[in-house]
Amino acid sequence: TNGMIPILSYNYGAKNKQRLIETIKICIVYASLMMVAGILVFQFAPESLLGFFNASGDMLEFGVPALRIISLNFVFAGYSIIASSVYQAFGKGILSFGESLIRQVVVLIPVAYYFSLSGDVNKIWWAYPIAETASAIYCTWFLYKVWLHIIKPIPDDLGSKESSKGTIETKPVSDQC
Repeated sequence: TNGMIPILSYNYGAKNKQRLIETIKICIVYASLMMVAGILVFQFAPESLLGFFNASGDMLEFGVPALRIISLNFVFAGYSIIASSVYQAFGKGILSFGESLIRQVVVLIPVAYYFSLSGDVNKIWWAYPIAETASAIYCTWFLYKVWLHIIKPIPDDLGSKESSKGTIETKPVSDQC
């Protein structure tokens, strides 16, 4: 996301609609792939991960189910991280703040509290996937709004055009005046 934000901001300023769309798509795909790798590690090797912290038998008993349940939200988390960064790139930081607020305060804490009333600690971990799902729904809605109000209005023929060789064609200075 640290590389994506300036790329989006620059291309938004340059009115390069195609590069905006490509950058967002590529980042969502890469984030999702990285998160799938994380899911696989957390699902199939939680003991090894907890071993980095010299986990006792009791810690493994609580930690293994926790890691497996929490990791179910990773793909949604990757998507939400990219969406939040898109908002920031377009100067809509309040949407990014809203996403964090929805996930952590509005959904996670109340759901975790509700599940804690059952007395089963493993149920509490389900608050994480639920919160990330709510966050992904929020992000999808506002990413659509960004598309509709910021990206879509950019004319297709503005911005840099790439030639068949992949180099950027620029107009002579005299044509720009």
